[in-house]
Amino acid sequence: MLIIHMNYWAILVAAVVNMLIGAVWYMPMVFGKAWMKVAGLKKSDLKAGGYQYCVQFFATLLTVYVLSHVLTLVGAMDWMSGALGGFWAWLGFIATTSIMPVLWEKKSFKQYLINNGEILLMLLVSGAIIGAWR
Repeated sequence: MLIIHMNYWAILVAAVVNMLIGAVWYMPMVFGKAWMKVAGLKKSDLKAGGYQYCVQFFATLLTVYVLSHVLTLVGAMDWMSGALGGFWAWLGFIATTSIMPVLWEKKSFKQYLINNGEILLMLLVSGAIIGAWR
């Protein structure tokens, strides 16, 4: 059986940093206004409670955990190889599958770019943190 050693502190820190990235990314002065416009949302639609943030945090934590698992398996041992692993995970699994709503549900390509830009940044940063914290 393959034993994988992961740094759980790095995973936790990367998840918290990802939540901060998301908070900044969707601020009105960054991409928030543009995202709300293309998503057809109003400010009143975005009244999130603790439940949404808890679910988002656990989803983020799971994403970072799986990324850490993959980076450990491929031997990413520094920040650069970790970030590169994050890029390839984004390109192969996120950028490709999240194009489907644009193609089939008439979602905006601009919305795709805004959402995927955030996820790309999050995976790059997560990979860098995990890779550097070996």
